Amino acid sequence: MSRINPLARELSLKLVYYGPGLSGKTTSLRSIHKQVNPTRRGNLLTIQTDEDRTILFDFLPLHVERIREMSLRFALYTVPGQVFYTATRKLVLNGADGVVFAADRQLACRDANIQSLADLESNLQELGIDLHTFPLVFQYNKSDLANTMSQEQMGQDLNRFGAPEFCTDARGGQGVMAALKISTKRIVKAASKTRPRRTAPLSVPSSPPKSSRPGNGHAAAPASGGDNLLTSLYNASQESQDWA
Repeated sequence: MSRINPLARELSLKLVYYGPGLSGKTTSLRSIHKQVNPTRRGNLLTIQTDEDRTILFDFLPLHVERIREMSLRFALYTVPGQVFYTATRKLVLNGADGVVFAADRQLACRDANIQSLADLESNLQELGIDLHTFPLVFQYNKSDLANTMSQEQMGQDLNRFGAPEFCTDARGGQGVMAALKISTKRIVKAASKTRPRRTAPLSVPSSPPKSSRPGNGHAAAPASGGDNLLTSLYNASQESQDWA
């Protein structure tokens, strides 16, 4: 769930990378971590087995310094794709503002893709979320391999939601940033239509101070607090996030 700090004019959002095991979720976060300007990201945290498989989650914080009047922070997570980690997937998915579904384009992974998507839809339904109206983007990964399914085939199997879709090579980095950018834009746009959870006190001064403290890096909050930030937030969703 999005969290807004009206005094700091900052919104925190959560994006989860979901998909079957070994579909490229962790590799996508590694690629993002490599391509994003170091001043705009934190450290990449991974918890994996010796076989390089995620057992809990991966976590990568990103920071868009300013889009109009808003400061945006994104927390990127992955979930373990193995079937027996259902409880962990539910835990990580809770509070998500959007999902990137990383599917494997190899024909042998077709059933695993379909089963994982059904698992995602079921878990979101338990949270009261309809995937048809939720910010969703598809990454059809491993485009660098031979004998993969076409984008059309992947879409027929998975994308009955009309969501944006990208053919990606997570190891080489192709398409990963494009999927991230459209995901964050969709999340911000959706958040602008809801009432994010506040993380600052509800009482806001009736008028902004005449001058702000030097060096605090934040604009003064408006009289109506977080609610009036939604217009700025919607405007922000129309602009491209620049992670470079």
